[in-house]
Amino acid sequence: MSSRSLLLVMLVLVCLQSCTEAQNGNGPSLCCFTYQSSAIPSKQVEVYKKTQAGCTKPGTM
Repeated sequence: MSSRSLLLVMLVLVCLQSCTEAQNGNGPSLCCFTYQSSAIPSKQVEVYKKTQAGCTKPGTM
């Protein structure tokens, strides 16, 4: 097997691996993408929880 063929096979395998990783469903399920800038009255809050550590920005829901 020539070095070019080996390089091509390795490149295809790396591409397949990265495509598989990109479709991995193990990411966080709930993240905040927009935020409310005004305060919410405490009377209206029934329950809250923080976003998961895997989210790009921290938040409270």
